[in-house]
Amino acid sequence: MTMNFGEPQGDDPPHGEFHLWLYCCSWRIERGAAVVACCEDDRESMQAGVTLLNGQRLLGLDVEAASLSATLTLTGDLVVRVFSICSEDGEHWKLRLPDGRWIMAGPGRRMVVES
Repeated sequence: MTMNFGEPQGDDPPHGEFHLWLYCCSWRIERGAAVVACCEDDRESMQAGVTLLNGQRLLGLDVEAASLSATLTLTGDLVVRVFSICSEDGEHWKLRLPDGRWIMAGPGRRMVVES
């Protein structure tokens, strides 16, 4: 799953000022006290949950030091939880910054910034 935040940038393909790419991790979307979609749901359920994220603003991003799992808090009473699934191999997620650099999370507790 990818998410874009901020003003649109570029046009091939367009992306936000911040571009978050979730891969090699598990995720779920919550609204209030309910889980509305998870990464292993059927495609229709996932799409319905992801659609709720459209137009929402990112209010906060918390990253756990031990695992690099993350919690994104958004408007609309939405939360996206990202769970690392590898302790030694593979990246969990990456975040593109407005200046073009990437924050790469994983493998394990490794986090680096690349240009």
